[in-house]
Amino acid sequence: MNRKWCLIPIILAVVLISGCGFKDIDKRFFAVSIGVDKGEKEKYKVSLELAVPSGDPKQPGDSIILSEEADSIAAAIGIIKSKADKELDLGHMKVIILGKDIAKENLFTTVDWFTRRRDIQEIAWVSISDSMASDILNFHPKSEYIPSNSLLFLFGNEGTETPYVISEYLFSFWRDLVEPGIDPVLPIIKLNKNENTLEVQRSGVIRDKQLAVVLDRNDTMLLNLFIKQKVKSEINVKAKNYDFTIASSNAKVKYKINTKGSTPIIDIFVNLKGNLEEKHREQQRVNLNSYEKITNKEYKKKFEKLLTKLQKAKADPIGFGQRYEATHLGDEKVKIEEWKRLYPQAKFKLHVTTKIDGTGIIK
Repeated sequence: MNRKWCLIPIILAVVLISGCGFKDIDKRFFAVSIGVDKGEKEKYKVSLELAVPSGDPKQPGDSIILSEEADSIAAAIGIIKSKADKELDLGHMKVIILGKDIAKENLFTTVDWFTRRRDIQEIAWVSISDSMASDILNFHPKSEYIPSNSLLFLFGNEGTETPYVISEYLFSFWRDLVEPGIDPVLPIIKLNKNENTLEVQRSGVIRDKQLAVVLDRNDTMLLNLFIKQKVKSEINVKAKNYDFTIASSNAKVKYKINTKGSTPIIDIFVNLKGNLEEKHREQQRVNLNSYEKITNKEYKKKFEKLLTKLQKAKADPIGFGQRYEATHLGDEKVKIEEWKRLYPQAKFKLHVTTKIDGTGIIK
C-alpha cells in the first residue's frame, strides 16, 4: 500500500513534464533585433529581425524581417507570431532601435514593454534611427557575417573602438529615463546610402522622456569623455600658429558643485593624457609644454560651449542633478525642484590639464 502512494508523485511529475511548453531549437525563430516606428494607421509599427540558421557553419547567416502595425507593441508581436511557422524566441535579442518619430514622443510607454518582458535581456543595446528603424533592420553591410552583428560590434566595442558612439544598455537607459537628476543619451544610427554603410557619429539627449537635443560628432566625442572617460579619441587642436592632433587614451573628469553663493558654481577638472599623433606644420618645432598649454586653452572653450548648449536646453546627461541630490540633505522632491531652479543659473568653471607623454616613434 505504501508503494502505491510513493508512485503518485512520480506519475504527477511525468504528467507535468510532458505538458510543459518547451520546444526544440528547430521549432523556434530567434529574434536578434527589433525596430519600433510610428505606424501609418496604428500607434506603432514593430519590425522583428529573425535569424535563419544555416546548415553550413561556413556560410553567412540569413535573416527575415516581419513587421506589423498595432496600438501596442505587445499586440504587434502577437500578430507577427501568426506570420511565423515557429515560436518566436526573444531571449537572444540584443539590439533595440527606436525610430526618429517615436523618439520625439513620450518614450516611457514605448520602453515600458521591454523592461517588463522577462525574456528580453536587460543588456540589450538601445539606439535611435535617423529615419525609420525598419530601414536599419533591412540593411546588412557586406562585412556582416551574422545578422545584426555589425551593430553589436559597434555598440559593445568588440570590433571597432570609436569616441563617437555613446552606447547605452536597456537597464541603464530605463534607470536614467525614470530617475530625476540625469538625462539619458542614445546613439543615432544613420544609413549612408552613398557609401552603403551604417554610421553612428551623433547622439541624442532625452529630456522629459523624449528626444530634446541632437549632438554632432564633435560634441558627442566631448560628452563621451565626460560619461565614459576611458575612451580612445583624437584631440584636434587648431589655433593661431598651431595645428596638431593628440591621440588620447585616457581622460579623467571630476567636478564639484558649490551652491553657497548667490550663483551656483560647477568646478570641472578635466585631465587629458596622450601622445602627439600628427603635426600639420612642417617648420614648427615640437615644444610639448607649448602644445599642452594651447590644448588646455582650446578644449576649455569647447567644453564650456558644450555645457552651455546643454544647459540652455535644460538637459543634464552628465548627472549634475544627481550629484546635487546626493550631497544635500532634505526631502527628495524639494531637492529636485531646487536643482531645476539652480541649474539654469549655474556657471561652469573649467580646469583642463593636458599631459603629452611623447611624440610617437620620431622626435
